[in-house]
Amino acid sequence: MFMGIFFLVATAGFVIYRRVSVSDRLVSMDEILREEAGEDLKALSEPAKAKLVPALIQSLKSKEPNVRCHAARALGKLGPAAGAAIPALLMMLNDTGLNSTVGVTAAAAFARIAADPLPRLMAALKDKDIETRRNVACALADLGPGAGAAVPLLTELAKDEDPELRQCSIRALGKLGPAGGKGRSLLQAAN
Repeated sequence: MFMGIFFLVATAGFVIYRRVSVSDRLVSMDEILREEAGEDLKALSEPAKAKLVPALIQSLKSKEPNVRCHAARALGKLGPAAGAAIPALLMMLNDTGLNSTVGVTAAAAFARIAADPLPRLMAALKDKDIETRRNVACALADLGPGAGAAVPLLTELAKDEDPELRQCSIRALGKLGPAGGKGRSLLQAAN
């Protein structure tokens, strides 16, 4: 009898789990659910991925920074299919939730979605908001050599009075390959 009840409860739990949408699992606080949803994304067609975008855009508005961060990361995984999320991601560039990783994640997601993200990210490096400049500088580090055109701006920001902005800029310069050679010398001088 006990085994029968256990089996029914376990089966019901599995059925409920499978009914949770991919978009809900992508922003879940449960790391295993997020990983499994990420695997599910690989099997989806571009139109099916595009159908996830509105729910993920809604998650970008959450009061919970973890949810916003996971939503931005999920949108980045969708790539160009998430083009409708570009305005929402750009609005998040100054998001400081979860120790600033939300804004950095939004910038990185934008870079994966937009056809030519560098001009917009370079413009954001000149934004009056310090958080936006920090977040974008950190995200540019992940673009690698493809962000070589940002070297002059990053070099300028590496001399800023804000220590976090300097650190993000120097790290980005160091990761830009030969184009960021000056960043490596700045990084060595800072250490």
